[in-house]
Amino acid sequence: METLTAQTEGNLDLGTVSGDNAHGSLKLIDMMGVKGNVRANVISLGDNGVVKLADGNHRFSALSSSGKDIVIESGDGDSIIVGSAQDDTITAGDGNNMLHRR
Repeated sequence: METLTAQTEGNLDLGTVSGDNAHGSLKLIDMMGVKGNVRANVISLGDNGVVKLADGNHRFSALSSSGKDIVIESGDGDSIIVGSAQDDTITAGDGNNMLHRR
């Protein structure tokens, strides 16, 4: 699986998202169609992986992903976003956000 896209009018709890044993198969996670909050622990983002989160109070982690140059973008809200242990770019809109790069 290279792309994960979701749409819902409410909240979405994905739990742990894995792709393959190498933890680097996902290239795009598109949650722009989720109107509520997203909770996810993604362990399979690959090099140049992109995560798109709409407005909301998200709890998102890419900590165990092995990809380099991951980009995580979140809209407005009070989110907690944890990047991978690699070289990430994390941006968030207005709100009381906590952004962590490990």
